[in-house]
Amino acid sequence: MRKLSSILYVSLAVALCCTGCKKWLDVHPENNLSDDKLFADANGFRIALNGVYQQASGYQLYGKPLSWGLASAMGQEYDRNTVDGDMYQVMGYNWDDDNVKGMFSGIWSAAYNTIANCNKIITEIEKADTMIFPLKGVERDLILGEAKALRGLLHFELVKLFAPAPMKNRTVNAIPYQLSYPSYVTAPSTVDVVMKNVIKDLEDAQQLVVRNDTITNRSAMSQKLQSLLSGSSQTQGGLFFNFRMHRMNYVAIQGLLARVYLYNGDRENALKKAEFLYKTYSPAGRLKWWAFTNESESKGENKYSKLVDDVILAFYDTRLIEYFVTTKASWYDFAVSRSEVNKYMPPTERDYRRNLIDEAKYTSAKWNENLSTWQWRKEQNSIIPVLRFSEIYYIYSETLFEAGRTNEALTVLNQIRNARGRTTTFSSTVPGDFYKELFDEFHREFLLEGQVIFQHKRLDRSLQVETQTIPMDNRFVLAIPDSETNF
Repeated sequence: MRKLSSILYVSLAVALCCTGCKKWLDVHPENNLSDDKLFADANGFRIALNGVYQQASGYQLYGKPLSWGLASAMGQEYDRNTVDGDMYQVMGYNWDDDNVKGMFSGIWSAAYNTIANCNKIITEIEKADTMIFPLKGVERDLILGEAKALRGLLHFELVKLFAPAPMKNRTVNAIPYQLSYPSYVTAPSTVDVVMKNVIKDLEDAQQLVVRNDTITNRSAMSQKLQSLLSGSSQTQGGLFFNFRMHRMNYVAIQGLLARVYLYNGDRENALKKAEFLYKTYSPAGRLKWWAFTNESESKGENKYSKLVDDVILAFYDTRLIEYFVTTKASWYDFAVSRSEVNKYMPPTERDYRRNLIDEAKYTSAKWNENLSTWQWRKEQNSIIPVLRFSEIYYIYSETLFEAGRTNEALTVLNQIRNARGRTTTFSSTVPGDFYKELFDEFHREFLLEGQVIFQHKRLDRSLQVETQTIPMDNRFVLAIPDSETNF
């Protein structure tokens, strides 16, 4: 059997040949370069980091399975009768199907290839002279921080899929945590060790990017929708420092830490991270760098199909619509579950998230092509949301509730409900009622974004689909590909 290490020992040129991601960096190499040439100057490191973003955005990671594909199907978010054969098998949890096994293998291989390229960048930049970078130490730290954050996030995605949630089993061997390049043989670490390494990578990364994002190039983070979709013309160092509001920025990394701490069962630290973001950068915070898309932008032919104003972290791929159209072919609608939509967003309850659902076919506008001629609307066709400020509100509300600060928890929860158009006020302090409403919000907010199933998994909370109860049992611990189990 092929060992994991054979996947990891890859040429960085694979990532560098990707093109089209001008949101991050409008440069790419003319041909494959040796390490000595590639990492001789700042431009080479920028190209390499761009390649990592390209890989992460691709069809085997966030471009499908980690967003509208596998993860959403596992959460029963589609009408099973409207999806293709592979997704049909996923929704039936038929893990013995050869195509589904291939899907698992594709995620595993793509994630570890991308992690290997993160490690290559980290290895090279840690020994690089800061004088080769136009912004000296600020730029060197920024690239190093983004690479570490991406490494941490990808390991987190893998442990969510291929291991039990920490609350169920911390001591079982989970996945390898790759910290070096090249790595020939790495045994799997326990869930606990993987989670600690994810947290360390993200904590280190946040300190590395803070100077650029809050001081040197603050303008790239503080202009709301303009920075999100058009970039900032005021950044030092050129295009590479633009579009920070969707990259691994200081706020995004803090938000990911809140997510990771909560998944790990550490509500105290999750509360600290979420509270800081809520009070500083959120629509309710002091600086208000992000907002919530208003109702008028959620409907009509020019709708904001991704409700993008509160997206803190996103990946970007100009081929995203192509992926979705190719998967659907001409036979499948990939409609959302009509009964589930009506349960969570009934027509009688005002909630403008329902405006993203086609009332005839029950397809979602999130992954269908936005045909608007307005630039900022069309820009959303290529965006893959990874983290929203709404999630920070949910984390903050949950951790406040568990800390006994119930009135504050309800205030925060109602803020996001009302921001999405709901006119009712949720007021129960009964834990069962609170968590039911919180999970209902997850289903409304993260529909087809690949997040819902992991909210259920982290708290071992069954899915309720019509009359069917689906427990978070071993079906939700995916099998590591056969070729990678011979350590």
